[in-house]
Amino acid sequence: MDEQKKKEKTNLLNEVKRLKESEAVFRYLFEKSMAPSILIEDDMTISMANQKAKELFGFGENKKEGFVKWPEFIDKKDIERMQKYHRVRRISEELAPQEYECRLIDGHGKLQHIFIKLDMIKGTKTSLATFVNITSKKLAEKTLQEREEELSAIIDHVKGFIYTVFPNYKIEFANYALIKRIGKDIIGETCYKAIFNNDSPCSFCPIKKVFKGESSKHEFKGLRDQRWYCSISSPICDISGNTLKQLSIITDIHEIKIEEERQRLLKTNLAKENLRLKASIKERYRFGKIIGKSAAMQDVYQRILKAATSEANVIIYGESGTGKELVAKTIHELSSRRNKKFIPVNCGAIPENLMESQFFGYAKGAYTGAEKSTKGFLEEAHQGTLFLDEIGEIPHSLQIKLLRAIDEGGFSPLGTTEIIKPDLRIIGATNKNLKNLVEENLIREDFFYRVHIIPVRLPPLRNRKEDIPFLCESFLNEISKNSPRLTPEILDILQNHHWPGNIRELKNTIQRFVTLGEEAISFSGKTKLRKKTESSKEKIESFGNLKTSLKHYEQLLIKSALEQNNFHRGKTADFLGITRRTLERKMLEFDLRED
Repeated sequence: MDEQKKKEKTNLLNEVKRLKESEAVFRYLFEKSMAPSILIEDDMTISMANQKAKELFGFGENKKEGFVKWPEFIDKKDIERMQKYHRVRRISEELAPQEYECRLIDGHGKLQHIFIKLDMIKGTKTSLATFVNITSKKLAEKTLQEREEELSAIIDHVKGFIYTVFPNYKIEFANYALIKRIGKDIIGETCYKAIFNNDSPCSFCPIKKVFKGESSKHEFKGLRDQRWYCSISSPICDISGNTLKQLSIITDIHEIKIEEERQRLLKTNLAKENLRLKASIKERYRFGKIIGKSAAMQDVYQRILKAATSEANVIIYGESGTGKELVAKTIHELSSRRNKKFIPVNCGAIPENLMESQFFGYAKGAYTGAEKSTKGFLEEAHQGTLFLDEIGEIPHSLQIKLLRAIDEGGFSPLGTTEIIKPDLRIIGATNKNLKNLVEENLIREDFFYRVHIIPVRLPPLRNRKEDIPFLCESFLNEISKNSPRLTPEILDILQNHHWPGNIRELKNTIQRFVTLGEEAISFSGKTKLRKKTESSKEKIESFGNLKTSLKHYEQLLIKSALEQNNFHRGKTADFLGITRRTLERKMLEFDLRED
């Protein structure tokens, strides 16, 4: 009997030893686990926790194994669910999930998102819980979800149509605007059928190009409404750069296309008109209301045509009385702004203290005497042309404000906060050298370069005297069809005058002539009738033989023709029926020159 008891005792001791060894092994493995792990007893006491778990839950003097309940670490929103899992798991493991997500409170009182895995230890009511901290993942998912919601809101409120498709043309996503436009949910349908109303892939479809990693842009006309659209398609790639799907954005450009076509036709018509005018002005002495056939005026006509086909600002240089405003009007009437207003402003005639109100306008009561709201020059010229004569007289302070207004910054009429952004073209005019005014700090350099884009230089009348007969005829017809005609002697006097007042002076002279007659053609004795040679009346018998006589008569004939045409070589050559080169050779041979 004693032997039996001794044997049982030995077996018991061996079993205890084995269990201790097993426990030691378990404890070793439990502690070496890289994941936080705990043992949870039937009463929810944490009987064992490895070092990772102790760090997570803040085990210490106040929290020890065997004295802390599992629910103390569970977020209150999850306690009921976790307790339920704990109870039913001990009835049957199959009644509770082995893996799930929950929220725990760590040793610092912070909320942590945890992925937990639970297993019952066989033959006991104890469970092993292992944790994976997924807080960063949850925060990333939350941030991603928020970004997706923001992007979705943006996409749904954008005016264009946005959709994504797979390589098989199936629509994966369509924004609200597109679904509303089609009138139904088109997810899963083919894009060519649902969006473009085709039975097969569209001829312009960029899908093959996009799935090679390239972007594509094309314009097309919709079959449903015959409106113009622009489609931009780009690849959506994975982290390795492989294209997963195609993103397409479609915008309505119908109004833009219509305007482009209008502008194209306008440009084509202007170009045709330009060619017609260029071909005609070479043989004409009139360009619109501008009179002159001289080479200097032909250059001016070419400049006018270039300015008319451009939207750039123009500066016209010329002495007083050369017709700068007439040239400005002609540019306006030939331009695309011809149906809008032409607003002329004499900058030199406006007092400096009134300039700002005149240019920008003012509201009623803006200052003493402002009895009603008045539009300024800039607002009046909206979509038209603003002609600034004597532009060099604009003061510095106003130049700055004009720059801001015409550079799309806009302006506010005096007494208001309203911002007006005028669409206008500026044509300036001056009888001064603007570059010199810049050097003298009278004109701002930035203002100079803003208006000095297309320069047109008008010649003074003294440099285009061959135009005087045409100008005189035009002025006479303008005054009256019954106006007296100018004799060759009077024309001779007019063409030999210096004309300091240019065309304005000539027009006034012709008006006086119509009223007072020939006595009005007087310039303080500075111009006299050219004395005609009497040599043409010499007797033939004094010339000697036939060859000498023919030579002498040729000389007299050329000299007479030169005098009749005021020594204008081109006109004289035409009059004699010879080339200008032949005429010049004969003039050199006979020593014929203007006195």
